[in-house]
Amino acid sequence: MTRKELLQELNQLHSKIIALQDEAVDAWREAEPMSEDEEFFKEAGEKLEDMESDLSSFISNSEDLPIEVEEITDEELDDILDEEDYEEMNEDPEGYFEKNMEAK
Repeated sequence: MTRKELLQELNQLHSKIIALQDEAVDAWREAEPMSEDEEFFKEAGEKLEDMESDLSSFISNSEDLPIEVEEITDEELDDILDEEDYEEMNEDPEGYFEKNMEAK
């Protein structure tokens, strides 16, 4: 799944949450005053409102971030890891040796 696909799914979920929130508010208004149903739908509406707000903020902030995708081959990944090992070995040869000998 790409970032764009995830954002599309989140936008659809956001729309569903808004619709559920509207239904919860309608059911709360229609419920018998001081009943368990009234309390249930009131709480559901509040929870859905919080979810909608959080999801809306997340989507807004995510759309502002640049999309950078860098595909790395297995060989390039091995080279990067080898380079990191080499740097670690040069910085602290004794620590590197002890760590790698203990791991084996």
